[in-house]
Amino acid sequence: GKRTFLTSFWEGRDKDASTEINETKIDYLKRLNQADHEFTVGGKKGWKTDRGRVLLKYGVPDEIERYPSNIDKKEYQIWHFFRSEGGVVFVFVDVDNFGELRLVHSTARNELQDEEWERWLQCPGGRAGADRTRARRTTSRSGRAARG
Repeated sequence: GKRTFLTSFWEGRDKDASTEINETKIDYLKRLNQADHEFTVGGKKGWKTDRGRVLLKYGVPDEIERYPSNIDKKEYQIWHFFRSEGGVVFVFVDVDNFGELRLVHSTARNELQDEEWERWLQCPGGRAGADRTRARRTTSRSGRAARG
């Protein structure tokens, strides 16, 4: 049952059936190990994280922009895949500040899309949040004064 299914599954994905090695399966297993090595956090295996899932499904990104956390913003990464669907991005943010970057936006079909993803970056009590609040208040006051 299961063994037959798996054999058939990987044979159907073999890029070069003339060789004894299934390059697709080997590549997938390498990415699985990479996901576990790079993205395991707490008791959660790397392949079960959002970055691990994207790595397994789409492969290694063509480019990764890494932004560390600071007083104003949480850690985040933007992964670029230039050859998928004419170019797609995946945005991952450490939403809970526990080291697991979660997918908050993508331009890929059938993936989470949130055009306002930058809201996930704000740290509670950070200066960026305070500056925005101050800016809103200033605008509000000047708006009332202008009408008065």
